[in-house]
Amino acid sequence: MDFEQPLGSVIQGSLSQGLEVRLHPDILVEDMRVGKFLVVKGVRAHFFCMLTDVLLGTSSERIMINPPLPTDDFLQSVLAGGSTYGTIELAPMLMLIISSEKSSVYFNANNDNGNNKKSQSIENLASFEAQTSAEIKLMPVKTIPSHFSQVFDASERDFSLVFGREDDQSRRNFAVGKPIDMDVPVCLDLDRFVERSNGIFGKSGTGKSFLTRLLLSGIIRKGAAVNLIFDMHSEYGWEAMAEGKQVNTVKGLKQLF
Repeated sequence: MDFEQPLGSVIQGSLSQGLEVRLHPDILVEDMRVGKFLVVKGVRAHFFCMLTDVLLGTSSERIMINPPLPTDDFLQSVLAGGSTYGTIELAPMLMLIISSEKSSVYFNANNDNGNNKKSQSIENLASFEAQTSAEIKLMPVKTIPSHFSQVFDASERDFSLVFGREDDQSRRNFAVGKPIDMDVPVCLDLDRFVERSNGIFGKSGTGKSFLTRLLLSGIIRKGAAVNLIFDMHSEYGWEAMAEGKQVNTVKGLKQLF
């Protein structure tokens, strides 16, 4: 997967409804799946987004009224990417402002004409270290990128900036899973997690008990908190039934710790 290949351009959108992105002609619509994480590179910030919908569009209604024949591969290839195209809708989840990128846009570091104070104030805006040693500031989404901002696949570095890394010795990060079609761990900051009340909800058979067991394992392993478990169905003790059609068991907390 080429994370530096642009997938499309932002053509319209709003803060409340999300962004609409037109895919580039060389991008296959079928590769875009709901739940995929993407990054929109704006002028001042990068927007960490989730793909929420995939759509098909045409530049003329005549194409929909009189579409090319299934056997006419030549006409289909001529129309693809121009007269017919794919669009995706994104929901911005987080803004990432990296100081080095921000400073290169707004001031010249070698300029000593009395603007050092202003330059330093701009640089300090992104001095907060969040889930990484890089100078970066994570902010809630309060705006949207401009027209024609390019969209890219979220890389391992983007996930590390947002969710952190499990091998970070300065934090109690615990990997809870991986995104769709990516071999990148998504970590949970257990120190922040145990500060508040949390609940895991879902339909029967969706893996609530499995996820709860996973989170409890992380809390015990990292020593983030002390757990008092009311195990009414014997799901967290010695062993428990595995999810799925096959009858199998998985290790409980007693066997692991």
